[in-house]
Amino acid sequence: MRKISFTMSIFMGLMMSFALSLTGNLLSGHFALPMFLMSFAGSFILSLIIGLIIPMKPLSDKVCGKLGAEQGTIKARIISSLLSTVIYTPVLTTVMVLMMTVMAGKNLDMQIAEKKTELQNLTQQCQTLEAESQSLEEQLASIPADAPQRKGMEAGLNEQKAAIGEMKKGMGELSGAIEGMTAGKPVFIKVWPRSLAVSLLVGFILSFIFQPMILKAVMKKNGIEI
Repeated sequence: MRKISFTMSIFMGLMMSFALSLTGNLLSGHFALPMFLMSFAGSFILSLIIGLIIPMKPLSDKVCGKLGAEQGTIKARIISSLLSTVIYTPVLTTVMVLMMTVMAGKNLDMQIAEKKTELQNLTQQCQTLEAESQSLEEQLASIPADAPQRKGMEAGLNEQKAAIGEMKKGMGELSGAIEGMTAGKPVFIKVWPRSLAVSLLVGFILSFIFQPMILKAVMKKNGIEI
C-alpha cells in the first residue's frame, strides 16, 4: 500500500504541478517559459514532499470510511478530490505565486533599468543638440538677412529642431513605458487571492476527473483490480 500511495503521489503531483504552474503563470499576466518551467519543477518537488509526509490514499480511505462513503461512488470521489485539493493546492499555489512575483519583478526591474539608461542617453543627446541649436540661433542673429551662408544655416537649424522634437517624443514614450512597467509589477498580496481561488477550482476538477483513473492504473499495475 505504501508503494501504491507513493506512486499515486508522484502522478498526482506531476499533474497538479503542471496544471497549477500553468494556471498561475497565465494569471500573473507575465507568462514566460523559463518562469513556467522553474515553477513547475519547484512545485513538483514540493508535491513529492507533501506526498511523502501525507499518504493520500490511506488518508482518503480513512475519511471516506468515517463519512460512510463507499469507494467508487460519487460521494467518495468528491471527498477524495476535496482532500487532495485542500492539501496540495494552497501550498503549491503560495510557493508558485511567490516565485512568479519575485522572478517577474526582477525581470521587470532589468527592463526598467534598460529603459532608464536609454532615456538618460537620449536626454543627454537632446540637451547637446539643444545647446548646438541655441548656438546656431545666436550666430544667425548676428548675420545679415541677405548673407549667402544664412540660408544653409537656417536649413540646418530647422533640421536640428525637427530632430529635437523627435527626441523629446522618444523621451516621452520611454518615460511612459517606465511608468507602465513600474505600475505593472506583480505584487504577491494582490496576485495570491485570485490565483488561489482559481487554482482551488482547477485542482478540484482535475482531482475529480483524473484521480480515479490514476488510482485504477496504479492498482492494476500492482496486480489489484478495483
